[in-house]
Amino acid sequence: MSHLFAHREHLATLACSSSATAACDVARRARLARCIALALVAIAAAFFMALCSVQSAYAASPDLYTWSEKVAPDYVVKWGKAKGAAKAPKKGKIVYSKLDKLGRTRKAKGTITYKMVDKALDRGKLYIPYTTKPSGWGHNRPVDIVLGDGSRCTDYFWNRSHLIADSLGGSVKKRNLITGTRMQNVGVYDENGGMAFCESLVRTYLFHHHKGSVYYSAKPVYKGSELVPRSVIVDMKSSDGSLDKRFVVYNAMRGYKINYKRGSFKKAGKTPGKLKLPSPSDGKTAYVTPSGACYHSTDLCEGLVYASKVTKTTCGAASDDDRTACSLCWK
Repeated sequence: MSHLFAHREHLATLACSSSATAACDVARRARLARCIALALVAIAAAFFMALCSVQSAYAASPDLYTWSEKVAPDYVVKWGKAKGAAKAPKKGKIVYSKLDKLGRTRKAKGTITYKMVDKALDRGKLYIPYTTKPSGWGHNRPVDIVLGDGSRCTDYFWNRSHLIADSLGGSVKKRNLITGTRMQNVGVYDENGGMAFCESLVRTYLFHHHKGSVYYSAKPVYKGSELVPRSVIVDMKSSDGSLDKRFVVYNAMRGYKINYKRGSFKKAGKTPGKLKLPSPSDGKTAYVTPSGACYHSTDLCEGLVYASKVTKTTCGAASDDDRTACSLCWK
């Protein structure tokens, strides 16, 4: 009989042990399931954050191929901080990339100094030989041009536009020239937009910092095998970091349609009139300088070319500080 009781107790012990083991297995499986679920949630969150980051970066990037008068009325738009300065040429040097297989200008970059600008100023504008023809050149003629203020002038549609201006020490060689519209070269208000705007920032900095230097690069953007660039990406960064900007300059012209494959062009739509300027209102974004008497609709306004610090605010707040609307960029 004692053997029978011992056997029963042994079976009960085994049953309890088996039940405990099963309970432990269930607990382990539950913990594993929770870990897997948390890991999947973390992966999904990381993927979502990465996707949002990519979408945000994409949204912040300007269209490099299509000019919009609303986005870039003076043919230039800001695109964050400069890139490429870590690989800048030696101080006082400019490097020009070789032409590509289609004979297109590729990139020019240099570290510009006051000495280079001063020398160019004394020397005057360099003559570009008639035989120097950038890709897409050969369809030029005088046209009727409507400027931003509504006034008209007659000038050639195309310029042999510098990547690095001769006023910054740039060459007149083909490797530094593109087929660019007059607007791409100087902007809609004549000498205050386009590439001229970017170049003026560099000259202004160097006029105030004779011992400083500016990394400056210009890279044409082509679409496929087209011979004329749609835009030019311009990077500039000063030696002290106070000037650190990237711009996109568009190669287009109000009232005309361009064949970028060949370099030909034709009138398109109605003849444009005076450039429409925004009207100030309390909630609209405005730009000011610490000591400026005006507030501006854009940080690319001609009145801010020489500003070292520009702050974003609203029209209402600027008006409360006794600032008045800039007559150049507000209606």
